[in-house]
Amino acid sequence: MIARQVRRIPKLGAFLLVLGMAEMVVGCSLMPVRTIHDECVIDRPVRLTHDEFLALSDESAKQIRQHNETGAKVCGWPHK
Repeated sequence: MIARQVRRIPKLGAFLLVLGMAEMVVGCSLMPVRTIHDECVIDRPVRLTHDEFLALSDESAKQIRQHNETGAKVCGWPHK
């Protein structure tokens, strides 16, 4: 009788360990995860002085606008 109970303890411990790990995995998968894109950490909106704006080519203006609009959408940069 005692020998049978001793053999159950490791099985019970293993079961509880697996059950605990399963709870952690399910708990983590149900929690929303907010990620910050790496680009948001290193990039900033492009701001031009008046003289830089006047000297800007159409292609450069288009690229800067796309950069700033993407940053506003992905990173939450303010529009100015």
